[in-house]
Amino acid sequence: MDGGQIEFFKQILDSLDNPAAVLDGSFHCVYSNRSDFSPFENVVRGEIQQTVLTVVVSGGVTYCARICPLDGFFLCELFDSDAVISIAENTDIRGRLTPLFNAVEHNTSKLWKTLFAMRDCIANNEDISGFEARFYDRISELSSVIKNGVEYSLMHTNFSPMLIDAVSLTDGIVNRCNTILARCGRCIRFVCECDRLLITADMRHTITAHANSLQNALLFSPRDCVPVLSLVRLTENGERFVYLQLVNDSVLFVDKGFGEKDIDFGYQRVGFGIPIIKRFAEETGGSFFLDASGKTVKLGIKLPEADASEVKGLRVEECGYTHYDTGIPDIIDVKMHEVVSLFT
Repeated sequence: MDGGQIEFFKQILDSLDNPAAVLDGSFHCVYSNRSDFSPFENVVRGEIQQTVLTVVVSGGVTYCARICPLDGFFLCELFDSDAVISIAENTDIRGRLTPLFNAVEHNTSKLWKTLFAMRDCIANNEDISGFEARFYDRISELSSVIKNGVEYSLMHTNFSPMLIDAVSLTDGIVNRCNTILARCGRCIRFVCECDRLLITADMRHTITAHANSLQNALLFSPRDCVPVLSLVRLTENGERFVYLQLVNDSVLFVDKGFGEKDIDFGYQRVGFGIPIIKRFAEETGGSFFLDASGKTVKLGIKLPEADASEVKGLRVEECGYTHYDTGIPDIIDVKMHEVVSLFT
């Protein structure tokens, strides 16, 4: 690299707030905007043909790094947590978070309106016996939004894989949902011809993804629709996958039996329902599919099938979904109660 090139990169790098450097073909620093920029302790190996995002350790500190190949050199930028937050604040991250806060505010407003209505009834010596159910509905709706926000954040910060029998777990979740849904006449049909299908996944994330998938299918389908959830084994290019598919009629294409109460889906159309399902599929090494273009909605999650004999140190979860009553509604309680509230 000649003096003109060094001067050119010096002007670029010195204008950056985050640590950055020009590296030679052996990843040695040619020029950096930081005097304390030390050689990487963990270096990206292999030939880099295009810009990559990776994690490196420099000076005992872990950074997110962006490495861009140049003509015989590499431009490397390091981002610590402060730099990442600064970048996020100037991108569309606020747009991604705003729907969550809108949903929280919307449901908080509904709770306050119910409280004010009860206060007026008390002031006028009117009967308030019907407010218990109304308060439960409002708190359930608010809790659902907050729970999804928490679960979505956990999917980016926590992943505790275990070997799960998807058939047993799904059957347990559907049975529990149907027990709750009996109060409003709705139900889910589960179809699976396999006795056992193993996946390696986080149990909490799996339950959360199932709960959101089932709730969406119920909320956005007509009252007489029975969503069908199926589990099958797929083989593609010699690899085996567990494919979960959920099919339901779309409420957007029907015009029967729906009153004013049934069309208030505003708070359900924002938030983290679909992103949670998609994130679950991706963190488990699979893929997510959604087709809502016709009169039916098809949601699919394809996950790698695990082989119990090849997985070391992981306990096989065979007992299915067991609910422990802690006195506080869990995510399945909350999600299914919203459905019951809408269809009763």
